This record gives sequence, C-alpha cells and structure tokens, in this order.
Amino acid sequence: MLAGGTVNTGLPWYIERGQNGLPPFTRQISLTVKEYRQEKCQERAAEIRGLVDRAGFTDVVGPYSPPLERSHGTWILRIDIFHKRSQAALAAKARLWELLRTLSKPPIIDVDPIS
Repeated sequence: MLAGGTVNTGLPWYIERGQNGLPPFTRQISLTVKEYRQEKCQERAAEIRGLVDRAGFTDVVGPYSPPLERSHGTWILRIDIFHKRSQAALAAKARLWELLRTLSKPPIIDVDPIS
C-alpha cells in the first residue's frame, strides 16, 4: 500500500487512471452552492441539479454536503458532473453554461477540481 491508501498495481499511472475513469481521461465539473440559510441552499442546489439534468449529463452526484458543510456561516452543497471527452459532452457543457447564465446567482464552477 502506498501513501494516501492507494494500492500499487504495477501499472503505469496513465493506464490505471484510464481504467478507473479518472482525469485526464474523464473530466469532472463541480458546482458549489453557498447560502446563509440552509433551506435556500437546498432549493438552489435542487434547481441547479435540474438544469444539469436538462443539459443532458447522466453521470451526476449530488447535491451533497462536502466534508465541511458550513464555512464562515454559509451552508455549502456540491454537485459533481463526470463525463468522457467527446463532442456530446461539449454540446452538454454549452447547454449547461447557457442554462446557468439565466440564474440570478450562479454556482461556483470548478473544472477538474483537485479535492
């Protein structure tokens, strides 16, 4: 076992990452919603999840509370989108961007987050 709890399979890192659907072979988009009221945070996250579904993404996790669900008095919920690099994914990302732009307060967008 290696540091961080990973198992050394003996495969080069890029083959192992490809087999497990990890970046750079799979892309990840994290959408973060922050609000001072928990109910408002849940409502906005549910609305954004609906937009993600309308955009055509199918491999979606959330909304969920990250390990630190409150920070500086705000509630935090995340939605993670996973997709392969493809023309269909490009079209879905463009649709999602247009839908998110209609919101009065869009989420924080992080592409291929480290954590």
